[in-house]
Amino acid sequence: AKILQEQGARTIVHAQAPLMALLQGCDGINTLLPNTWQIDQPFDYHCSLIDAADMLGTNLSNIPSQVPYLSPPMSLVGYWKRQLDQLLPPAKRRIGLVWQGNPDHQADMFRSLPLSSLEPLSQLDDVQLVSLQFGKGSEQIKQWKGSKPIYELPEQVDRTSGAFMDTAAIVHHLDWIVTSDTSMAHLAGALARPTLVLLGFTPDWRWLLDRDDSPWYPSLRLVRQQRIGEWDNVGRQAADYLATAFRSSEASRA
Repeated sequence: AKILQEQGARTIVHAQAPLMALLQGCDGINTLLPNTWQIDQPFDYHCSLIDAADMLGTNLSNIPSQVPYLSPPMSLVGYWKRQLDQLLPPAKRRIGLVWQGNPDHQADMFRSLPLSSLEPLSQLDDVQLVSLQFGKGSEQIKQWKGSKPIYELPEQVDRTSGAFMDTAAIVHHLDWIVTSDTSMAHLAGALARPTLVLLGFTPDWRWLLDRDDSPWYPSLRLVRQQRIGEWDNVGRQAADYLATAFRSSEASRA
């Protein structure tokens, strides 16, 4: 939308109704309408976002990767800072976890992983593990055997402020996100938050192949499954990556 606007277009975005609040602060949108409404103003062209990328000649060399392009209200960011400071004990680093996507997705069996595969993260020094998993998959926390607990957030997250609004505010107060290939990966990338995305052996096309970065989201790093169904090694790789990142961060401050 921003590229079209820069080329002189006036953009009308017809979006999924639950996403309206989140998209309010997105640059490049002149008019934002829920897709439950008809567009009641004249327009010259209509296309899907994926078709717009094609028509604009998007390729690996010019993928628009300016982030962040989403931002929750500062009032909500401040609210969740206070809430997290009350809910969580002090720690140097907070790591948000997501392991389960939509179980009805046709590729879910290849992209969701068991929470147990993330147990190596609990061995990192001075970290808090915070669940960003809501609904399906959260029941696995009861079987968690990691050496550090996973803290769960209140049930009202995202129920009153709008889809992803509370989550977007919460991740501002986390040092890293570790997530499966689900909506959280895209949200964290759009917010420019440091994130590890855990990918199955044959990932979605947007993650490409044979690289550990994302041209769409500069703050993301990709951890790829080497054998179909083998997630434990992915969890170990994620823990090793974060341990190295933490050491580098401490060395740079010394």
